[in-house]
Amino acid sequence: MSGTFELVDTSDGAYRVHLVDGDGQLMAVSVAFETKEAAVQGIARAREIAGTAFIKDWTHSAGIDAHLPHGSPGCAVEAGALALR
Repeated sequence: MSGTFELVDTSDGAYRVHLVDGDGQLMAVSVAFETKEAAVQGIARAREIAGTAFIKDWTHSAGIDAHLPHGSPGCAVEAGALALR
C-alpha cells in the first residue's frame, strides 16, 4: 500500500509531517519542526528508520505475539520488544 508524507502548518508557525496511508487514513503525526527544510529532513530520517525499526511493545499485553497482516514481515518477541524480521 502506498502512502504520502504531508507537510502541514501549525498555528504557531512551525511545520508538522502527517503520514497518510493509501486510503487517506492518518497514521502518524510528527513533532513540530521550526522550518520546512527541517520537516523535509525529518521525512528523510523517518524513511531510513522505518525500514529497519524494531517495534517496542510497552502495552499491558507485552510479550504476546502480534498478528501482522498477510504478506507482512514476520514478528517475534525479542528481549521484551517485538522485532520485525
